Amino acid sequence: MNTQPSTPNRRILVVDASHGAHDAFRDALARYGSTAVGSHVADRGFDVRSASNGAEAEQVARTARLAGEPIATAFVDISRGPTGDGVDTAQRIWRADPAVQIVFCAADTDDAWHDILNRLAGRDRVFVLRKPIDPAEASQTATALARQWAAQHDLTPRLGQLESHCQQRDAQLAQLQRALVTEQSLRRTAEQRLEHEARHDALTGLANRTQLIERLGISMGYLHGPDDYTFAVMTIDLDGFQSINDGLGPKAADQLLVSVAQRLTTCLRTLEKNSRLTDVVARLSSDEFVVLLDDLQGPEVVDAIVQRVQEAVTNSYELEDGREVRVTAGIGIAIADVGYREPDELLRDADNALAHAKALGKGRYVIFDAKMQQESARRMQSENELRTAIDTGELELHYQPIVSLESGRIEGFESLVRWPHPERGLIPPNDFIPLAEQTGLIVPLGYWVLHEACRQLAYWRERLDGQQHLSVSVNLSPEQFRQPDLLDQITRILEQTSLPAEHLKLEVTESAVMHDPDKATQVLQGLRERNIRILLDDFGTGFSSLSYLHTLPIDVIKIDRTFVMNMSLNGEHAATIQAVTTLAENRHLRVIAEGVETADQLVQLQSLGCHFGQGYYFARPLDATQAEVLIRDGGQWLKSA
Repeated sequence: MNTQPSTPNRRILVVDASHGAHDAFRDALARYGSTAVGSHVADRGFDVRSASNGAEAEQVARTARLAGEPIATAFVDISRGPTGDGVDTAQRIWRADPAVQIVFCAADTDDAWHDILNRLAGRDRVFVLRKPIDPAEASQTATALARQWAAQHDLTPRLGQLESHCQQRDAQLAQLQRALVTEQSLRRTAEQRLEHEARHDALTGLANRTQLIERLGISMGYLHGPDDYTFAVMTIDLDGFQSINDGLGPKAADQLLVSVAQRLTTCLRTLEKNSRLTDVVARLSSDEFVVLLDDLQGPEVVDAIVQRVQEAVTNSYELEDGREVRVTAGIGIAIADVGYREPDELLRDADNALAHAKALGKGRYVIFDAKMQQESARRMQSENELRTAIDTGELELHYQPIVSLESGRIEGFESLVRWPHPERGLIPPNDFIPLAEQTGLIVPLGYWVLHEACRQLAYWRERLDGQQHLSVSVNLSPEQFRQPDLLDQITRILEQTSLPAEHLKLEVTESAVMHDPDKATQVLQGLRERNIRILLDDFGTGFSSLSYLHTLPIDVIKIDRTFVMNMSLNGEHAATIQAVTTLAENRHLRVIAEGVETADQLVQLQSLGCHFGQGYYFARPLDATQAEVLIRDGGQWLKSA
């Protein structure tokens, strides 16, 4: 930016009706035009122009401005003449060029200054010079105003630029402020949405577990108050919902859940104005709903609400595609008292009551009582003991041989978990596997079984000669099969135990596979890509569709023991085994018959073309030591086919 001042504007206009005044100004400006001003010497010579009245002055000023040679200062006689006084003249000059600086020349005897100042209110660039003029004073005034005009001329565009810059900054600031307001509004909306999502079920819009636990905590706080206050928790589970999901598809199942949620909401009570809280409906999992019944007045209220819920839920539902579905629901209820300390305790007891209701049949309800409390305590103790047994390695595996029905040779073992309880003795799997499935312990239990079975077989393969063909079968529970890290866990276990993958066989049930066929197929394919063999377990007890055998990536079919046990009594069972065996041969699959207990069953299975057998006829499940003895003794049953 150029910081040097412009050349002073030395163009002067003298406006006076007296020709002598013009001569006096020229003489004064010529005589004192080179007077030193500060440390600088004023430029020589002024360009003095003349006008005798306001009209002429206006014309001179306009002509000069249009020519690019604007007047810097006009010395104007203040006296009134035929065409007006000095103020009128000044205003005419300013119409031509607003930048002209006005110096009024007035005699000491003029006394109209107050009127003049009022008429010039709001104007700057107005100065006064006494008449008769003092040449030096006139020259100094002209010189100073010449420099001031130049300075103002330099300053004006800078001020304009500054004003423009300020306006731009103001506009930017206003834009930023608007953007900030918008951002704050969007953030508040996002926070409200996230808060809502954190406390509500995405599908139904009901309260979720977080909000329910919060409300239960508030309600439990009133239990210890002076008033007679109580509340209840009602857990609702749709009967046969999984079959609806499998049969109609997830979309139809979701439509059903939304409709159920809407009906449950209509069952909420309109409580009195002095009620502390309100009823709440929440969805905790797939088809599990929970209703918090607030401020109960008596047990009969619970019965009335249950009746209303049953009537609302147990009705037909019309889906979007026109199909009609009818459902029933099991209900478990826990009524709060001062003995409860945590919301989860109430939910646990309501779930226990629900389990009893489901055991009674469809559409039933049960209220949690003292007997269930004792059963719940025992169940909790068993759960804790089972958790400890898994963590400390208290469990052990037994092994039941799988025998070739052609050669009689042991081809492998199925690993079966047992629980040698320090006080209750050997607990069979039917007594603790359901508990593990209900509590989620089935997943760590399943991985322990998998690791131990692989370790044991790797040990036998290394220690015993001639047994390199042996394999071990491990059951995968439906919950374990759905774990996202299943493939990684199995790969890690095989690496840790140094067992070749082709000697591991995993048994999965039809129900586990058909829960989500597409996902199951991906998992099964991933296992086969790792050279792990897949056995379809308990065939005939689930969906029992031979068409699945054409699409699922499996290697072996295990026919359920019920078909084997009743072969001689039911010709259809034998025909089913024959059909499965034939289809397996066509697809290069192998067949294992479970539950072989008699020589007649063995002979019949051989005649039907079954490849392998497993059951008490060959051996009961053996502990690792007994199984090793069996292997050392030759591992052979049939001497002839």
